[in-house]
Amino acid sequence: MKGAPDSIINRCSTIYIDGTDVEMNDYWRNQFNSAYLEIGKLGERVLGFCDLHLSSSEYPYGYSFNMNECNFPVNNLRFLGLMSMTDPPKVAVPSTIMNCRSAGIKVVMVTGDHPIIAKSIARATNIISEDSETIEDIAERLDTFPELVNPRNAKAFVIHGNDLEGKSSAEIDALLRDYTEIVFARTSPQQKAIIVEGEYNIINKEISRSILCLACQRQGAIVTMIGGSISDSLAFRQADVRVFMGAISLAYEKAEADIMKRRPRDLQHDRLVNKRLLLIAYGLIGLLQVAAGFLAYFFAITQNGFLPSHLFDLRKLLASDDVNNLQNSYDQEWVRSS
Repeated sequence: MKGAPDSIINRCSTIYIDGTDVEMNDYWRNQFNSAYLEIGKLGERVLGFCDLHLSSSEYPYGYSFNMNECNFPVNNLRFLGLMSMTDPPKVAVPSTIMNCRSAGIKVVMVTGDHPIIAKSIARATNIISEDSETIEDIAERLDTFPELVNPRNAKAFVIHGNDLEGKSSAEIDALLRDYTEIVFARTSPQQKAIIVEGEYNIINKEISRSILCLACQRQGAIVTMIGGSISDSLAFRQADVRVFMGAISLAYEKAEADIMKRRPRDLQHDRLVNKRLLLIAYGLIGLLQVAAGFLAYFFAITQNGFLPSHLFDLRKLLASDDVNNLQNSYDQEWVRSS
């Protein structure tokens, strides 16, 4: 079995050391945590591995394993080790995040990674800027406990997905309002929907439906959800804008780079057709277009011999059968053809 290391280790009762199965105890758990955090601080994705020898008499060749009914042991396994993978963000991602912020867009990271790994990736991509500190960073700098740090001194916040279960809608609203840089780590598909909607709705007492997007929407924000797998579908349903792609590979077309310098539209007050648009369309551009049209008309008529001052009542003279030799502005006669 492979998966999140902290989930894997909780299913194990022994650990494989130098070819021998050793009972899992506090010492080996501390060794595991130290190695896990050390790798996680490098921003590398970490997987845990475990196994279990099954009896051939109870589980013969061809045995039908059923994941839904779970007709096989999933606890008291043997922990094998950790494996880390490097998946660095694209070079353009940090500058893209800065451009998003310059346009007034608040970037919130939602990931299934461990908080330590998520925080490292967030710093590498400018989701957490260099001069921002979390509560844990301040506690480490002051050599104190995180509980003694004033939360208002921190600009960034990293929260575990499980901690959302104990927070009310008002607390989530305050979290979004008080912190400019937020990372949600170890989130399940249901918790991603929580982060998008803003409040809990429990179905059959088991499935939590959509919560942090609505919290953002309650503050008048237009929420864009960026995802790259089917597990993001619950959160996608609640978001205003849905982008299906890798969040860390976020990029924008260079030809449209200047659009990021424009402030976002106020959903409550701004309209597509507003006073400013009408003033520019009819008071500035419209007048220039009208003047250009009349200028082109008078220029064409003048080239044919009639100055603007001679155009008055000219239609009557041209249509009259009594006038056969009409003179233009240059004393040239216009004779009606027979």
